[in-house]
Order: sequence, then structure tokens, then C-alpha cells
Amino acid sequence: MMQLLSLAAVALYCAVSLGVGVRLLLLARRTGEWPEFLIGAGFLCGGMIGYPFSVVANAMTANAPETAQIANALGQAGMGLATVFILFSWRVVFAPDLRGGTALTALWAACILGLTLLVILTTSPGPERFSQNTYWPALAAQASAYAVNAIASLRYASMLRRRLEIGLGDPVVANRIRLWGVAGLAITVQYLYALASILVVRVGLPAIYHPLTIAILGIGAATCIALAFFPSHAYTERIRAAAAGGRA
Repeated sequence: MMQLLSLAAVALYCAVSLGVGVRLLLLARRTGEWPEFLIGAGFLCGGMIGYPFSVVANAMTANAPETAQIANALGQAGMGLATVFILFSWRVVFAPDLRGGTALTALWAACILGLTLLVILTTSPGPERFSQNTYWPALAAQASAYAVNAIASLRYASMLRRRLEIGLGDPVVANRIRLWGVAGLAITVQYLYALASILVVRVGLPAIYHPLTIAILGIGAATCIALAFFPSHAYTERIRAAAAGGRA
């Protein structure tokens, strides 16, 4: 039963990521804006390549190790590329005027991709990778990109909320930024959970890692993005009504 539930969660996560990613890329094609392209590409790389291929690699380790190794390489590459896209979205949206921001982002992205390549070359799929010293630094580097996005988004959303209290700003935009922050927070928790799983294994305790946890958090993140970029009319009207009621 648990395996079926996990499989359903993974399938739903991939479906939501595909829908959100494609719609964001189509939106970026119409508007010519970078944030939509970067976030859409990030969801496609992470939700349609990175996570599903990592799950496949783990499932095939025992029966088809060579195929599992290929799937693992694709999965790790997808996760690394997704993180780089999200990192550049932070640069474009929240830190466009940061002094030295281009060099910082490029160096940060190179570090993420270098660690990801190191994981592909030195680790194997399956739980045993948790004991390998090259795996957790790559996870930590990837987590940092989502964490900085989440912090910047939630901070900016808080600023917008204070403006709304005096009748300035658009509540739908403020809600969109807050949802993006919550999505980034959910993905950051995914990475923290994986890092905690590594620590548990290293100290000799029973493993706590389960793909279902990752999938549920991923579904939450993708749902937040869908609401942020493609809200229904009823949803936006409810947001505006709540903002008007708060000011009253």
C-alpha cells in the first residue's frame, strides 16, 4: 500500500511539474520575460528529469545496475540544472542590482554543477550513496539556491504586505511572491530532509529516507507555483476581497 501511494505521489509530482513547467515556458515565449523561463525550465529539469530518474535509478539498482547508473546520471544532472535555473531566477528577480552579482551567481552555479558532476562520477544509486563523502556537499550546494530564493521571496512578500495595509500595491502580486517563497521553502525542506537522512545513516541509526516525503513536498511546491502564475479568477477575486477587508 505504501509503495502504491509513493508511486502515485511521484506520478502526480511529475504531472504537476510538467504542466507548470510547460505553461511557464509558453508564458515566457509570449512575454519574453526571464523569470517565467527560468522557473519553468527549473521545474521541467527537476520534476521531469531529476526526481523521476533518481527514483528509477534507486528501483533498478539491484536488477539492472548499468541501467540504474545511467538513470542516476540523468537524475543528478536534472537536479543540478534545475538548481542553476532557480539560482539565476533569484539573480534576475531579487538581486538585479547586486554589486558583483553576476560574478557571484556564475561562481555559485559553477560550484553547483561541479559538485553535481563529481556525484555522477563517484557515486552509485541506492541508499549506499548516503555514506559517500561527495553526495552531501552537492545536496547542500543545491539547497542553498532554493533557500536564498525562499528567504528573498518571503522577505519581499512581507514588505508588500506592509504596503497593502496602507492601500498601496497589488494584493495578487504580493500573494504571488509569497507563494513562490513557500514553494522555495518546501523544496529547501526536501533537501534538508535528504541531508538529515544522510546524517542518520552516518551515525548508525535506521534509515528515515522515503521518496513519498520528497514527492509530497514537491507537489506542494508545484501547486504553489501553479497558483502563483496561473490563478483562477475566483482565487484572485478572493485574494483581492481579503486584502480589501483587511484594510477596512
